Amino acid sequence: MKNPLQIIELPIQIIEELIQNENFNSLKPVQCDECKSEKGFARKIFLIKNYRKDDYNLLSYHLFESKKIKSFFLKTIKRKRYIDSAICEKCKSAKIVFDIEFTPKFLKTASEFLNISEDKLKNDLEVVLSKITGHKN
Repeated sequence: MKNPLQIIELPIQIIEELIQNENFNSLKPVQCDECKSEKGFARKIFLIKNYRKDDYNLLSYHLFESKKIKSFFLKTIKRKRYIDSAICEKCKSAKIVFDIEFTPKFLKTASEFLNISEDKLKNDLEVVLSKITGHKN
């Protein structure tokens, strides 16, 4: 018999430590989908133990029923799995848009992985962004 799924809400001190971790926080809240605010997000982060891929629906159900969290991201840092979510402090909505921050470390790692220069990666990302948004930088 498998060990049961455990979801542990983390205290603010641990959340603040995780948010300071560039790897953890490269995907972060950027805008409330309801009121369009771009700041003031209260992060809710949970540690997950005994998670398996087939537990996703159970996890999603539990988060909605017990915490009213509809959207979240699964993240793995140092072999620990976390749930990252946010609430808009202005309107209390949990419909928060998360986005990737292209930090120098991210760009360096991605360019090494793709075996292209950082300048080419930046240029390619700008081309994709302009196609998506219709704006030229």
